[in-house]
Amino acid sequence: VFGGKVLAVFAIPGSGEGVLVKHGDYFTLYSNLKKVFVKTGDAIELRQAVGVISTNPQTGATELHFEIYRESEVQNPRSWIKNM
Repeated sequence: VFGGKVLAVFAIPGSGEGVLVKHGDYFTLYSNLKKVFVKTGDAIELRQAVGVISTNPQTGATELHFEIYRESEVQNPRSWIKNM
């Protein structure tokens, strides 16, 4: 979404890996990752890949869980994602 700093990389039981990134007053959370390319403390750039999304073996669905916050207030992620 924006450049920032990786605050945490963590395992989520049953949901793969997660990455929390700080962007000034904003935070983004990316989870359902099967592989992570960043580590805590890394500076990341706009459009940098943070990992590989897991695919559900039963359904074949590949879905990223994405959340964005302004401080502690949840934001609608739809308005933050650029159409590709």
